[in-house]
Amino acid sequence: MRSMTIKEHDNFKKFVKCDWLHCAGSMGLAGTGMCSFRGEWSRKDCPEYISDDDYEKAEKIKGLEEEIMANLKYNRGRMLEYRTMEKLAEIGEMPFRMSGSHGLCDVITICKSHVRMVQVKSGSASMIPAERESFALLKCPKGTIKQIWSWKKIKGKWEVMVKEI
Repeated sequence: MRSMTIKEHDNFKKFVKCDWLHCAGSMGLAGTGMCSFRGEWSRKDCPEYISDDDYEKAEKIKGLEEEIMANLKYNRGRMLEYRTMEKLAEIGEMPFRMSGSHGLCDVITICKSHVRMVQVKSGSASMIPAERESFALLKCPKGTIKQIWSWKKIKGKWEVMVKEI
Protein backbone atom coordinates (compact mmCIF):
# COMPACT_ATOMS: atom_id res chain seq x y z
CA MET A 1 0.00 0.00 0.00
CA ARG A 2 1.22 3.52 -0.73
CA SER A 3 1.91 6.30 1.74
CA MET A 4 -0.59 9.12 2.14
CA THR A 5 -0.16 12.27 0.16
CA ILE A 6 0.15 15.57 2.03
CA LYS A 7 -3.47 16.42 1.08
CA GLU A 8 -4.70 13.04 2.41
CA HIS A 9 -2.66 13.43 5.63
CA ASP A 10 -4.04 16.96 6.18
CA ASN A 11 -7.58 15.61 5.70
CA PHE A 12 -6.94 12.41 7.65
CA LYS A 13 -10.54 11.79 8.75
CA LYS A 14 -11.87 12.23 5.23
CA PHE A 15 -9.50 9.71 3.58
CA VAL A 16 -8.78 7.12 6.27
CA LYS A 17 -11.60 4.57 6.37
CA CYS A 18 -10.01 1.76 8.39
CA ASP A 19 -10.41 1.38 12.16
CA TRP A 20 -6.84 2.59 12.71
CA LEU A 21 -7.37 3.62 16.34
CA HIS A 22 -7.97 -0.01 17.32
CA CYS A 23 -5.50 -1.65 14.92
CA ALA A 24 -2.11 -2.90 16.11
CA GLY A 25 -0.51 -1.50 12.93
CA SER A 26 -1.88 2.00 13.37
CA MET A 27 1.20 3.70 14.77
CA GLY A 28 2.82 3.70 11.34
CA LEU A 29 -0.26 5.30 9.84
CA ALA A 30 -0.42 7.99 12.51
CA GLY A 31 3.31 8.71 12.41
CA THR A 32 4.45 8.20 8.82
CA GLY A 33 1.24 8.03 6.84
CA MET A 34 1.85 4.38 6.01
CA CYS A 35 0.28 1.43 7.81
CA SER A 36 2.85 -0.68 9.69
CA PHE A 37 1.15 -3.81 8.33
CA ARG A 38 0.96 -2.40 4.79
CA GLY A 39 -2.80 -2.39 5.10
CA GLU A 40 -5.30 -0.55 2.98
CA TRP A 41 -6.17 2.46 5.09
CA SER A 42 -8.57 3.74 2.46
CA ARG A 43 -10.88 0.72 2.96
CA LYS A 44 -13.28 0.30 5.87
CA ASP A 45 -12.66 -3.48 5.81
CA CYS A 46 -8.86 -3.50 5.61
CA PRO A 47 -7.67 -7.13 5.18
CA GLU A 48 -4.60 -6.48 7.39
CA TYR A 49 -6.62 -5.17 10.36
CA ILE A 50 -5.86 -6.89 13.67
CA SER A 51 -6.86 -5.60 17.08
CA ASP A 52 -4.17 -4.82 19.63
CA ASP A 53 -5.42 -7.69 21.83
CA ASP A 54 -5.44 -10.22 18.96
CA TYR A 55 -1.98 -9.08 17.87
CA GLU A 56 -0.64 -9.57 21.39
CA LYS A 57 -2.20 -13.06 21.56
CA ALA A 58 -0.71 -13.96 18.16
CA GLU A 59 2.75 -12.79 19.26
CA LYS A 60 2.50 -14.94 22.42
CA ILE A 61 1.49 -17.97 20.33
CA LYS A 62 4.35 -17.28 17.91
CA GLY A 63 6.79 -17.15 20.83
CA LEU A 64 5.44 -20.45 22.19
CA GLU A 65 5.72 -22.09 18.75
CA GLU A 66 9.34 -20.95 18.46
CA GLU A 67 10.05 -22.32 21.95
CA ILE A 68 8.40 -25.65 21.05
CA MET A 69 10.43 -25.91 17.82
CA ALA A 70 13.67 -25.18 19.69
CA ASN A 71 12.77 -27.86 22.24
CA LEU A 72 11.94 -30.38 19.48
CA LYS A 73 15.30 -29.74 17.81
CA TYR A 74 17.12 -30.13 21.13
CA ASN A 75 15.30 -33.40 21.88
CA ARG A 76 16.03 -34.81 18.42
CA GLY A 77 19.71 -33.88 18.75
CA ARG A 78 19.92 -35.47 22.18
CA MET A 79 18.23 -38.65 20.92
CA LEU A 80 20.74 -38.90 18.06
CA GLU A 81 23.63 -38.34 20.46
CA TYR A 82 22.37 -41.33 22.48
CA ARG A 83 22.06 -43.41 19.29
CA THR A 84 25.64 -42.47 18.45
CA MET A 85 26.72 -43.59 21.92
CA GLU A 86 24.88 -46.92 21.48
CA LYS A 87 26.65 -47.57 18.17
CA LEU A 88 30.03 -46.77 19.69
CA ALA A 89 29.35 -48.97 22.73
CA GLU A 90 28.47 -51.84 20.35
CA ILE A 91 32.03 -51.74 18.97
CA GLY A 92 33.54 -51.83 22.45
CA GLU A 93 34.21 -48.16 23.12
CA MET A 94 33.20 -46.30 26.29
CA PRO A 95 31.14 -43.26 25.18
CA PHE A 96 30.47 -40.10 27.17
CA ARG A 97 27.96 -37.43 26.16
CA MET A 98 29.25 -33.88 26.53
CA SER A 99 25.80 -32.47 27.41
CA GLY A 100 25.33 -28.75 27.61
CA SER A 101 28.91 -28.07 26.59
CA HIS A 102 28.18 -26.37 23.26
CA GLY A 103 31.79 -27.30 22.55
CA LEU A 104 33.53 -28.87 19.62
CA CYS A 105 32.24 -32.38 20.21
CA ASP A 106 29.02 -33.96 21.41
CA VAL A 107 30.32 -37.44 22.23
CA ILE A 108 33.76 -38.62 23.26
CA THR A 109 34.88 -42.24 23.60
CA ILE A 110 37.82 -43.79 25.29
CA CYS A 111 39.30 -47.20 24.59
CA LYS A 112 42.75 -48.81 24.87
CA SER A 113 44.01 -47.77 21.45
CA HIS A 114 42.47 -44.33 20.90
CA VAL A 115 40.17 -41.48 21.87
CA ARG A 116 37.31 -40.62 19.52
CA MET A 117 35.69 -37.16 19.36
CA VAL A 118 32.33 -37.04 17.57
CA GLN A 119 30.27 -34.06 16.47
CA VAL A 120 26.65 -35.22 15.88
CA LYS A 121 24.49 -33.53 13.23
CA SER A 122 20.96 -34.26 12.03
CA GLY A 123 18.90 -33.57 8.94
CA SER A 124 20.38 -30.80 6.82
CA ALA A 125 22.48 -29.37 9.67
CA SER A 126 26.21 -29.25 9.09
CA MET A 127 29.28 -27.72 10.67
CA ILE A 128 30.03 -24.24 9.42
CA PRO A 129 33.55 -23.86 7.96
CA ALA A 130 34.88 -22.09 11.09
CA GLU A 131 33.61 -24.94 13.32
CA ARG A 132 35.07 -27.57 11.01
CA GLU A 133 38.43 -25.77 10.94
CA SER A 134 38.50 -25.41 14.74
CA PHE A 135 37.63 -29.09 15.10
CA ALA A 136 40.34 -30.13 12.64
CA LEU A 137 43.03 -27.93 14.24
CA LEU A 138 42.19 -28.92 17.82
CA LYS A 139 45.34 -30.21 19.55
CA CYS A 140 44.72 -33.78 20.71
CA PRO A 141 46.80 -36.74 21.88
CA LYS A 142 48.25 -38.98 19.18
CA GLY A 143 45.70 -41.54 18.02
CA THR A 144 42.67 -39.25 18.52
CA ILE A 145 39.97 -39.79 15.92
CA LYS A 146 37.80 -36.78 15.00
CA GLN A 147 34.52 -37.50 13.22
CA ILE A 148 31.24 -35.92 12.17
CA TRP A 149 28.27 -38.27 12.38
CA SER A 150 25.46 -36.97 10.14
CA TRP A 151 22.10 -38.59 10.80
CA LYS A 152 19.34 -38.45 8.19
CA LYS A 153 15.91 -40.00 8.20
CA ILE A 154 15.57 -42.21 5.12
CA LYS A 155 12.24 -43.98 4.55
CA GLY A 156 11.31 -43.44 8.20
CA LYS A 157 14.57 -44.86 9.57
CA TRP A 158 17.55 -42.94 10.93
CA GLU A 159 20.74 -43.64 8.94
CA VAL A 160 24.19 -42.31 9.79
CA MET A 161 27.04 -41.21 7.57
CA VAL A 162 30.43 -40.92 9.28
CA LYS A 163 33.04 -38.48 8.02
CA GLU A 164 36.62 -38.42 9.31
CA ILE A 165 38.15 -34.99 9.92
